[in-house]
Amino acid sequence: MTADTAGSPGSAPGRALRILIVEDNFLAACAMSDLIRKWGHQVVGPVASVTDACRLTEEGRLNGAILDVNIRGGSSAEVARLLDEKHTPFFFVTGYASPSVLPDPLSKRCCLRKPVDERVLRSTIDQEFQRREE
Repeated sequence: MTADTAGSPGSAPGRALRILIVEDNFLAACAMSDLIRKWGHQVVGPVASVTDACRLTEEGRLNGAILDVNIRGGSSAEVARLLDEKHTPFFFVTGYASPSVLPDPLSKRCCLRKPVDERVLRSTIDQEFQRREE
């Protein structure tokens, strides 16, 4: 997958970010990927398994990650812990009313409810990822 240029219409201010998407719903992953590219960022993935997400996290050079709480019957908590160890910002998305499957301190992290509004997604990326790049 390729990224749009950072200067394209609708792109985010500042430099382009490399954002990992961990989402096992194909349509949701495509929709998020399309928006993130439209805003001038590079999408890493999307991936639908914890194994693939951990591999891409280990490969590094990520500016942030968006994690579906529940991935193919499991939890993305392992990926979140790895991202934390690497000091890579992330937030969760979920289709459930409460991300109760997340252990502390992950349960205190930003978590957006699906379907995620485009404006909310963009502002969360700006707040969670770009402020750490300054």
